[in-house]
Amino acid sequence: MLRNWFWPAFFGSFVLAGMVGAGWVTWKFLQSPTNGPRYTESKFVSEGTVVHTLVAGKEQSIPDTEPILGVMVDDRPRAYVLQAFSGSVQRSLLHDNSGENPVVVSCCGRTMTIRVFGGGEQPLPMIQLGGWRADQTQELLVNGQSHSQKSETLPLSELPFEQTTWGAWKTAHPETRVYTGRE
Repeated sequence: MLRNWFWPAFFGSFVLAGMVGAGWVTWKFLQSPTNGPRYTESKFVSEGTVVHTLVAGKEQSIPDTEPILGVMVDDRPRAYVLQAFSGSVQRSLLHDNSGENPVVVSCCGRTMTIRVFGGGEQPLPMIQLGGWRADQTQELLVNGQSHSQKSETLPLSELPFEQTTWGAWKTAHPETRVYTGRE
């Protein structure tokens, strides 16, 4: 007689536990503001990469199809190979101190947002990486103040840039200097 109800009750308890667990997961999912996975903030401070010289584009063997960022600073062309910004968080912020007017390039690999700052008469403030925000945007610290990579209110002057290929950029600007990320 014991065998007749024991096994169905035993396995039924697992089914009941599974239903309760699934209900809890569904309830938590519906509570989230974006109905998706929740991210936590990750904080750190990094200076990024600092470059003091760019090399002449004519001296580089870069494939013509390589994606780059092209920037004009004081009517002087500069190019930055996009691949150079990938691999580590440290590489996603570049301080280019190669000319009279420094440039900072910030490239967030998670949101695919690129920002180029500088080129003005005023010196650039201290710009650092501050980690990841809860919405998974890169955090920039400008003189210690926290800003999202996507913020429209960053207290920095932005430079226009062109995202193109190395072949197109060097044809239009043969005197360009380039950052490849290779040491």
